[in-house]
Amino acid sequence: MSKNIIFFNGIPRAGNTLLGSIVNSNKNIKATPNSVVLDILFQLAEIKKNSVFENFPDHESFDNVATNVFDFYYKDWDCNTILERGPWGTPLNLELLNSFIDKPKFFILTRPLLECLASFVKLKIENKSLKQHEVKEYVENQLMQNIFKKWIWGVKNIVKSKQDYLHLDYNQLINSPKIFLKKLSQFCNVEITLPSYIKQFKINDVEYNDRAIGLKNLHRLNNNKIKKNHYKIENYLSLEIIDKYKNFNYFDNEF
Repeated sequence: MSKNIIFFNGIPRAGNTLLGSIVNSNKNIKATPNSVVLDILFQLAEIKKNSVFENFPDHESFDNVATNVFDFYYKDWDCNTILERGPWGTPLNLELLNSFIDKPKFFILTRPLLECLASFVKLKIENKSLKQHEVKEYVENQLMQNIFKKWIWGVKNIVKSKQDYLHLDYNQLINSPKIFLKKLSQFCNVEITLPSYIKQFKINDVEYNDRAIGLKNLHRLNNNKIKKNHYKIENYLSLEIIDKYKNFNYFDNEF
C-alpha cells in the first residue's frame, strides 16, 4: 500500500468524532468516519464464492483489484497516514484483513461503558425517538446486542490474538490531550498536534449527514474545544442497568 493504514477500533460514543476532528486538522494524517472500505472488501470476497468466478477462477487478476482497494479508495486523500475506523478486530474481519495486509496495526479507543450507553440514550431522548420506559429494551437489545457488540468483540479479539495495538481512553483525551496525542503520534509514526480551534468533522469537503440515519447531531461537536459534557448517568439509565454494567471491562468481560 502507498499509504500507512492504522485500523481504528473505537467504541461508539467514546470520542471518535472529537478525535477525528483533531486528527484531521493535521497535514499528514487523516481519520475516516465509520468506513465503508470493510463492506467493499466483503462484497469482493463474496464474488469469489459465486459460480461465475468458480467457473473460471482467475485469482491473480481478481487480486489485482482486491489488494489495491485501500490505495484506490484513498488515492485523493492528501496525507500519508489514515486512521481507518471500522470493527476490523472481529475474527471474521481480522481474517479478511490479514488476507490483504501483513501485520496490520490497530488503535483502540474506549470509554467507560456506562458513559457510552448514557450518551446514546441521552441523544435518543433529545431526538424524541426514545421514551423512558423503552430505555432498558433499547440498551439491551439495540445497543449491547447490535451497535456495541461488534466493536467490543473487536477489542477483545485484537488483544486475544496478540495484534500490534495501542489502547487509549476517552477520559485520557479529555484530561491530558497532549499526552494522548503524543502516544498516538508515536504509534502512528506521524506528528499529531492539538489545534487551537477544533472544527466539525470533515474530509474532502464532505460532512456527516445524520439525517440519513434518523439521529440528529450524532456526530456534531457541542463546542470547538476539548470539554466533557457532564451529566448524571442516573438521569438516563436505570439502577438495574447501572448495576449490571458498572464493572464492565472491555478486555475481560463476556457479554
